[in-house]
Amino acid sequence: MRYGGVHPVVPPRVDYALTPLGRTLRDTMRALVAWAEDHTRDIDRARAAYDRRAVGGDALRAP
Repeated sequence: MRYGGVHPVVPPRVDYALTPLGRTLRDTMRALVAWAEDHTRDIDRARAAYDRRAVGGDALRAP
């Protein structure tokens, strides 16, 4: 199964699976998810600050 197994059902269903190479990224992806969960408030604050600058027309300028 290279791109996913397509099943002849309604609604359409496609099953995907990681390849052995893709599975080598599991620990990296888990670390990325953990980082994002640990920094959710910081990310939200950064987004809000960006949005405030965008409304004022300064979104593309370096802070």
